[in-house]
Amino acid sequence: MLYRIENLPLVNTPSPCTTNVIHRFVRKDAGGDGDGCDDDNSEYFPEIADAIEDSLLSNFTLSQRDTVRVLDTPTSIGCLDSGDDALGASFTVTIPGTLSLSCWTHSYRDEWDVFVFNEWAVIHPGNSKFYINSKPNPIANVAEQQNTGNLEDLVTLSFPPWAFHASNFDNYRWRFKPNRVGSWGERVTFNNLPDPAKSAHVVTDLGGTVIEDSGHIVEVCGSPGEVSNDPAKGNHYHFQKFGDAEMEHPDTLDQDHERWQGKQLVWNTVSVTAPDQLRHRVSWAFASIFVVTELDIDNEQHTEAWANFYDIFVRNASGNFFSMLKEVSFNVLMGRMLTFHGSKSLSYNVERNNGEIMQLFTIGLYMLNQDGTLVIDKATGQPVPTYDNEDIINFSRGWTNFVMQEEQRDNAEPKFDQSWVENQIDPMVLPTSEGRDFFPKQTLLVDGNRGYVGDQMPRCDQMPEKPWLRQGAVWEFRTSSQSLMGKQDPLRWFDETEPDLTERDGPRLVLDSDVSSLYAKLCNLNAQTDDTKTSDLLLFTFRSTVILDEDILCDGTCTAGQDGTAESCECSIDEPRTVRIDHSPTIAPVWYEYKRPPCIQMAYPEPGSMNSVKEIGATSSYENKTISYGNSAMCADSRYAVAGTTCCDGNGDATNICVFKGERTTYQTAVDRCAAIGYSTCSWDNVTVNKNCGTNIDYGQDEYSIHTSPGMRFSWSSEPCSMSAQIDQDGKVAIIHNVGLNTVKGRVGVDTGTYFGALWDGVGSYPQANSGCGGIGCQAQGTTCICPVTVQTTHVYDGNYLPSASDVISQLHIGAVSPSMFDPGHYHLCTAPICVQQSYNIFTRILAEVDNNLVDSVDQETIFEVTNPKTGEPLFLSNTKSTVDLGGGFSFRNPPSYNSPVDPTQRDALYETDDILNQYFFHPNTAPFIATKLIQHLITSNPSPRYVKVVADAFASGFYSSDGINFGEIGDYGNLEATIAAVMLDSDARSSTLDDDANHGRAREPLLKIIHMYRSMELSTSSGANREIDMLWLLERGLGQEAFRAPSVFSFFLSEYQPVGPVLNRGLVSPESQLFDAPKLIGFINGLFSLPALGLTDCEWGLGDSRSRLWLPDYPDGGKFDCFSNPDAFESQGVPLRLRWTPPSWGSQVNANGASAAEIISDIDLLLTGGKLHSASRDVLEQIYQTAHTGSDPDNSALRAVIQYYAAVPEFHITSNLIDSKSTTTTVRDAPEIEIPQDPVPVQGYKAIVYLYLNGASDSFSMLAPIEGCGPLHSQYLDVRGDIAIQSELLLPINATTSNQPCSSFGLHPALQNIQNLYTQGDASWVSNVGPLIQPITKAEFFAGTKPVPNALFAHNTQTQVTQTVFAQDSSAGGVLGRIGDAINDQEGEEVFSAYSISGTPKVLEGAPGVSRPADVLTGLGVSKFGNLIDTSHIETLSQNVVSNIHGETFSASLTNTVYRMRHLDDAVGNFALANETCFNNLNADIASQLKIVARVMGSRDILQAKRDAFYTYIGGFDTHSDNGPLLTYLLTQVDGALGCFKSEMDSQGIWNNVTIVSASEFGRTLTSNGLGTDHAWGGNYFILGGNVKGGLIHGQYPADLTDQGSLNIGRGRLIPT
Repeated sequence: MLYRIENLPLVNTPSPCTTNVIHRFVRKDAGGDGDGCDDDNSEYFPEIADAIEDSLLSNFTLSQRDTVRVLDTPTSIGCLDSGDDALGASFTVTIPGTLSLSCWTHSYRDEWDVFVFNEWAVIHPGNSKFYINSKPNPIANVAEQQNTGNLEDLVTLSFPPWAFHASNFDNYRWRFKPNRVGSWGERVTFNNLPDPAKSAHVVTDLGGTVIEDSGHIVEVCGSPGEVSNDPAKGNHYHFQKFGDAEMEHPDTLDQDHERWQGKQLVWNTVSVTAPDQLRHRVSWAFASIFVVTELDIDNEQHTEAWANFYDIFVRNASGNFFSMLKEVSFNVLMGRMLTFHGSKSLSYNVERNNGEIMQLFTIGLYMLNQDGTLVIDKATGQPVPTYDNEDIINFSRGWTNFVMQEEQRDNAEPKFDQSWVENQIDPMVLPTSEGRDFFPKQTLLVDGNRGYVGDQMPRCDQMPEKPWLRQGAVWEFRTSSQSLMGKQDPLRWFDETEPDLTERDGPRLVLDSDVSSLYAKLCNLNAQTDDTKTSDLLLFTFRSTVILDEDILCDGTCTAGQDGTAESCECSIDEPRTVRIDHSPTIAPVWYEYKRPPCIQMAYPEPGSMNSVKEIGATSSYENKTISYGNSAMCADSRYAVAGTTCCDGNGDATNICVFKGERTTYQTAVDRCAAIGYSTCSWDNVTVNKNCGTNIDYGQDEYSIHTSPGMRFSWSSEPCSMSAQIDQDGKVAIIHNVGLNTVKGRVGVDTGTYFGALWDGVGSYPQANSGCGGIGCQAQGTTCICPVTVQTTHVYDGNYLPSASDVISQLHIGAVSPSMFDPGHYHLCTAPICVQQSYNIFTRILAEVDNNLVDSVDQETIFEVTNPKTGEPLFLSNTKSTVDLGGGFSFRNPPSYNSPVDPTQRDALYETDDILNQYFFHPNTAPFIATKLIQHLITSNPSPRYVKVVADAFASGFYSSDGINFGEIGDYGNLEATIAAVMLDSDARSSTLDDDANHGRAREPLLKIIHMYRSMELSTSSGANREIDMLWLLERGLGQEAFRAPSVFSFFLSEYQPVGPVLNRGLVSPESQLFDAPKLIGFINGLFSLPALGLTDCEWGLGDSRSRLWLPDYPDGGKFDCFSNPDAFESQGVPLRLRWTPPSWGSQVNANGASAAEIISDIDLLLTGGKLHSASRDVLEQIYQTAHTGSDPDNSALRAVIQYYAAVPEFHITSNLIDSKSTTTTVRDAPEIEIPQDPVPVQGYKAIVYLYLNGASDSFSMLAPIEGCGPLHSQYLDVRGDIAIQSELLLPINATTSNQPCSSFGLHPALQNIQNLYTQGDASWVSNVGPLIQPITKAEFFAGTKPVPNALFAHNTQTQVTQTVFAQDSSAGGVLGRIGDAINDQEGEEVFSAYSISGTPKVLEGAPGVSRPADVLTGLGVSKFGNLIDTSHIETLSQNVVSNIHGETFSASLTNTVYRMRHLDDAVGNFALANETCFNNLNADIASQLKIVARVMGSRDILQAKRDAFYTYIGGFDTHSDNGPLLTYLLTQVDGALGCFKSEMDSQGIWNNVTIVSASEFGRTLTSNGLGTDHAWGGNYFILGGNVKGGLIHGQYPADLTDQGSLNIGRGRLIPT
């Protein structure tokens, strides 16, 4: 379908008077415009008419001018049009050389262009609406209708005039540009047609001949597990499509839902119906460890991306943990969740990612023994941390430059706003840009030892010659010469629309089909036979990956030149990029890329191995300014092929030479090539761009491309160079390149480099500026030292001594390739008797057959072969060590790096990432950490050390055996099949004896209990018709859990959660019990209570959606059943999902056997509680059954009643026996009914504290900033904070002259207007630089480690606990407000203290068990209520017994408390009217709703007889790693507005002077920006409000120096609290 398109709206089109823009004019009425334009504007803009006339005159012959219809004029017409009056105007023009007039209309830039519309006819968003209304396809109809008439009309497609089309036109309705043919009237060659237009019909119609096998050979790859779509199978989901949201209707699906509900529908349906339940149960456990949540990612409208992420766990549940870890790490959603997607090398915004990967995904916070017990530091008695903040920063540099793939993926779900089809399905990539950090990185401290990432990898310069022709070399299929693993070439080299053919053409490395052995291997010649063809016919069976099965010889030599060479010359190159295979005269060439194996180069090369490389400069013009790029120099290791060849003739004129386009060489190759043509390498300043050799690079080639620095940017220079070390005050090193008079590239310049941790020879032995630097030639540079270096590479062992295998592994840090990679005879296996006695092999260059030979044979070239203790695979190690010597006794081990700073590649970045992942994967903590996590999620919350060790051993060994059945594979470290088998089959998981252990088992998650109910009780439709399980909005319904909607990266509950009661008393944990608060218990019971009677609907607090009640099929919608009609009324029409299980004891669908209540309950007990139902619970259920056994269908009524109340059966909520099976007695807990006084006595002296928790770590130095009267402090604030800083004119000033602070005036965040007013009125104060401490500590003491600090300083969960206990030295301490309450009650001798949480179960309100009443949990909606159909007396009876199991007692006590307290609070508080209700409601913010409920409880203080109250309120979202201000403003606006309403309400109640509001957060945030936001820090600033506070003051001590040199700054603006 070829269309000329017209009537395009002038969206984003500038006036034709705008300069530097090509303007389009169209003559639309040729033949009818002889009198010119009806609405002529030539009089007003004669310059435009002249420009059109000049273009006709200059570009067309006299005979052509009258036929031209589309004209693009020059970029500068020279007119003025401040009002855009010329925009879209028409102009009368005399056709040059004639007297004829013509009319030209200024148009959109693509007006009257011709496009291929085949694809748009399919994906056009309006198609569905036209189809629904039985109308033809609006795009295809024009081409398909058989009308006769004007030819132009038959091929013209007009853009619709509707307003909403025009408004979104330029953003996402213009998706067919790649299929542009040309402008109307333009002549186009067949070769330049877009591919969709080169059909066989077009060829034939143009008189051409179709050759049968012409075209391209392509590689087609699906996603893992991808299958073809089959709409007939149902399961339709509302994927976002191209086009306008208003044109997409849920009723086009077989089941209605909105786009943001699809992912939950998928998870619900698969989880309930999948036959492989263990796999999905394990997948949910891993999804609870590797958390992504739509609450943190602005991507809730999608379905496919979320399902794709979850499939990682489904696919790898019995695979290998490394594969899972790597897939998760490269997933786009995880990249966004942990804010490392789009990160750059010089920013820190990936700290969150690395911290969470270590803390939550792999190794945890503290070192573990193999049995999961903590490793204790004998000196301090404290747990040993697995990492510190320096480790987080160090590894964070390995998570830079990750972005999603830029290629639009077919058949994938685009973004909601349809502005771009983001590829959220395929793994992220590391593009060619300046964003990757390629400097050395340390490993974690393990057993007192650190290393470098890249240790024990072979050096690239120690590879055998031409490794790409050696056995084992890997070649990957490509469709063009573009490198995907190397540094990418400019896109225009491959752009078929590029008009400059010299950009696309140029020499490539072409393999000779006649003699090249590599050609034969890559083509897979004669790999198969075909009896129908001649035996000598060459058959090509191209493969995605080719691994050479033998060493092969190179083919051909040649001389490099300015034009490259067309000769076959494999022998003359250092390393190929891609090679071309011309295999057919009619089929496009095939390309293969060599994928070099992982290897490293030393950060500091040896002497004599360095030369300068210079960047080939470029300039561009922007806004009348000339911008220079490049022209910088670096120092490169001359042994690596990382730069082009530049030669000079006798006159010093420089030129580039090459064999193929984009070729890199070593410096020696450059010297030899220059000499071969009579030139020499030289010290050049400028060199002419050589497009044949590929020096025509792009700087920022495309603002939308992820590859922002493509091409070969450097060429060799003969200038010598050197490297130095810049050492900071902590001993970290930055690599400095010394390139003479040249401008050094910034990333290796003085004061601009990236510091890394060096492994110094001697602890603390490094040059320090405060002692004169000390090294020979070292000079002080501020607080750093710059020292010249000398690299010494020597052997480690000689023939006089052969070490043990463990010594070899610990002492040899540089790897080697297998000796078998070298030519035969290059290496010899040592066969001397002393060698044979070792547990490893030694390979030497000189044959050693007797012991005396070893002294001469063992040298720097010797290779040791040992068994890798981590993998069991052979490990080859070089007998060398490389040391960087600074003189003066200072030296450090020369660190390895994967990537070249000169020519970084995705290949090497991927290798480095794999190594970093291996640091986590093989860490000794990973096996016990993952083992513990899986056991806790699947079996028991408090596993025995023996159990953990069994599972950890299975993880580490890769093997587990049970009852003669083997799982996994020995030596496959991280094998999850073995791991899960150990979890599920160990005696601790299967022992019935342990079911009686009071500490065994776990509480069950709400979502899993619901899935259990659905499966066991057979949730289905009456007809068996397929229907999605639309269980939605579970968080809003109070259940506390819903797929893809975890509240944070810590999932739905904390693994270390200790509820008050028997769990805390015994020092154990019960993570899932964190969801046993009143709103969640009531929400769960209400939801399941509705299910047996009404099915899965929204009726009576049910778990479904209103669309759940639609009849089946629901398209076209036939209606829905009403919540309050007979649930069986529409059975014949197919009512929705219902529980359709019948007890086996019935014998059929009815109770044909007359089964008793006991028999029926036993059937249910088996399915829902595993036969663990206690007699007390059984008695209650039998009573419920008997009571409900009435009406027209008593059996079903009674069955439904029992299933309904099973939602409150304690045994259903835990996994072990509720009470010891041998116990014969039970104890009923005290739960007295509380009466509401009719005429309450007014409470005197009421006091309350409101604790406002800013979760996520608030950026409090944006809440309180220095302004005036503080010397340099304000300028420091601006400098240090950078893009985070708020300018003083925007800050809200407060006076601090009487506060003993470094400034006389501070400023509050612009959103804190109410707090500013309260401060001015004396009702607010600030406390500065507050944070968790054990005792005061100085900067020196912190770094020396001489004083204790809170454990896991920058971890959210631990510091939340510390902040809320204010007792960092005791992890078992109760919350600070809970302890205050205990003290008040003890002091008063009666219970006068009450605690209320309006958000979950916070630590701050926890007191000592049994001293004070547990905190009541409410929500922003108020007091939670049981449904109208529920008889709470049955629930009271079911939970009344004190039970032995710690999880069961936690549940039962919580449920008992919920029943009585919620009933009491509803009576007391439920109807209390606030004077400022409207103020709270108008804010439409959760924190406002919470404070509104606080005000209601306070207003009911007389009825409640409250004297001392404490309230917990919460607002999340402050973990602003990727926010530089807007999100913080949004959150603080909510907080400030809510506090304003609350203050007004307190005034109305007359108790403002009795109330104190205290704000808190787990820690502060860094003063410095990470490029997108801020990261975890320590000290922060918080406000206190109230009528009786010591207001108008800033308490504490605001830091007087915010720079790195400040006495409180421990790095990046992390301030020690004062």
